[in-house]
Amino acid sequence: MGRAFSSGSALLLFSVRLFAALSAVFAHPPQLALLVCGCASAARSEYYYEILDAVMTREDLYETLGVQPQAELADIKRAYRTLALKWHPDKQQDAKSRAKASTVYTTLTKAYRILSSAEGREEYDLMRKHGLRDVPLMDKHYYRHAHRYGIPPHDPRWVFLSLLALFTLLKYVGQLLTFKYYMRIATSHPRYKEWARTHGDAGGERLKLIGVKRPGWDSLLAVQVALLPWQLFRLLRWLFLRCVLRRPEPQVDYFDRLKERLELTDEEVDQLRAKAERTRAEAPRRRR
Repeated sequence: MGRAFSSGSALLLFSVRLFAALSAVFAHPPQLALLVCGCASAARSEYYYEILDAVMTREDLYETLGVQPQAELADIKRAYRTLALKWHPDKQQDAKSRAKASTVYTTLTKAYRILSSAEGREEYDLMRKHGLRDVPLMDKHYYRHAHRYGIPPHDPRWVFLSLLALFTLLKYVGQLLTFKYYMRIATSHPRYKEWARTHGDAGGERLKLIGVKRPGWDSLLAVQVALLPWQLFRLLRWLFLRCVLRRPEPQVDYFDRLKERLELTDEEVDQLRAKAERTRAEAPRRRR
């Protein structure tokens, strides 16, 4: 029978399980469903995110250029040239004035770029008139900032999928390396070597470690995230049975649990039972 060696890795396992649990809890199930369906964001015009940013920050582009919403294109160009000459950073004398002029000049350029284009002006007028009620949440709180700071506007659902795949791989490799590390320690132990010579166990094939096992499909982080609703249902069901219906916890035989976790045979379980009975019988004699 394979000896069960304690790996002493409770802290490591606790950290891994805590990481998996937190990752599963913070993964938003509806977002995961959209991700699995492979939904992609709709195509936007080149002015869309600048217009959205202006509307959300309550910046009136017509007021920025000092023109009326009904102004002609020639009036917009004339107003922009006048203000650009006034606020161009090279026209300023000191560093503080140049810094302020640079900000104002950038705002003027953005407003002129949108209003001088027929497509951009039409889109701005529509959003300015109807507001943000039809703007998707992702556009307002993610893509707008991504565009402002020059980040490629990747769909965050695919970013989440990529990170989930990366963390799944790292977690699996970490568990596998941990398992091999403790197997190497256990197989180099003198007690195991003595037992292996007697029972013909080569390379630790029959060796079972308590607390550490070779990672399988159920230990993959992506699988744990996908099964989170089922795990929550099981937890709620357990709480309902124990706390509401007051049903007692079913008694599980200790040796049956050992058999399941260590994959023991019936003969090995019988030997454990017999050894436990002998230990129990000898206990009163030892006390005397």
